[in-house]
Amino acid sequence: ILPLSVVSIRSILAGVRPSPRASPPSEAVIKPPARLGVATGLTLTLSGLAASAVLLVTPLTQPVGVWSPLYGAAGLVLALVAAYLGYWTLICASLRYRLDRNRLELVWLGGRIQLPTHRLRILDQPPGFPEFRQVRGVTWPGFWFGRDRDPEGPVYLAAAHHPGQLVRLSTGSLVYVLGVPDRAQLEAELGAFQLAGPLIPTAEGAVREGPPRPAIFDDMLALVPVAVGAGLSLGLFMYLSLIYPRLPEIIPLHFNAFGQPDFIGYRADIFRLPAFGLFLLLLNTVVGAILYRLDRFAALVLLWVAPVVQAMFWFAAFRLVSLYCC
Repeated sequence: ILPLSVVSIRSILAGVRPSPRASPPSEAVIKPPARLGVATGLTLTLSGLAASAVLLVTPLTQPVGVWSPLYGAAGLVLALVAAYLGYWTLICASLRYRLDRNRLELVWLGGRIQLPTHRLRILDQPPGFPEFRQVRGVTWPGFWFGRDRDPEGPVYLAAAHHPGQLVRLSTGSLVYVLGVPDRAQLEAELGAFQLAGPLIPTAEGAVREGPPRPAIFDDMLALVPVAVGAGLSLGLFMYLSLIYPRLPEIIPLHFNAFGQPDFIGYRADIFRLPAFGLFLLLLNTVVGAILYRLDRFAALVLLWVAPVVQAMFWFAAFRLVSLYCC
């Protein structure tokens, strides 16, 4: 009787023992449907490069005139715009979402935002969604990246998508809009990870790797004049390189107060203008960056002088070219 009782007790215990729960995978990687966004970005980038090439080549087929440097400057601006669009096209193509028990990471080329998994909830789509009124960022068909506001508070957009493939997630304090190929799959994976629970605490926000950046790199009023000055300096080098074969071997390079040439040199010496302008630009930028830590206003004044100085070098170079180019 005793062995039978032992066997019965073991059987009963075995019957009530809970079955092991299936654990979720260690990580789920979700690739947004980026085909439309990448195709649009490539189209815009290639169109900008083509228009830039046309504007840069135009001065070579026409006599030197008042419009010659303007063609070059417009071509350079379009080339910079095309490079900017190409950069964001790479971001669209590289955007990924990584989900595990601890966090949801929004990962792209050169950036990462993490959200605590246990605080995430998928929101219902409001009437008229998706409609964003004051997006600050980069948007084109199939790609939204930036910030907006809705009745629930600030909204962060990080979505490469096709129509109807957007999902709104809330952390309780902020709303994020993502592009996912399958909303039901995201709900299932998020539910499984939330049920498993976090292993380590995760703070919400952007993740910066490496040493902290100086504040000047986040100040657009400081970055814009440096970028404009660099563009004008590079554009002057390009313009003089294109026009160089049409210059005479010997040209006046400086004039006195009466408008008479007092310094004559070889045509290659004309590149001293953009070279000296580039030196001043670098000096201005370094001094401005150092001064920025002490007095932001004085640094901004100094930095905004840079594009003005580059414009003066453009004027001087065009005056020489227009007078002596044959």
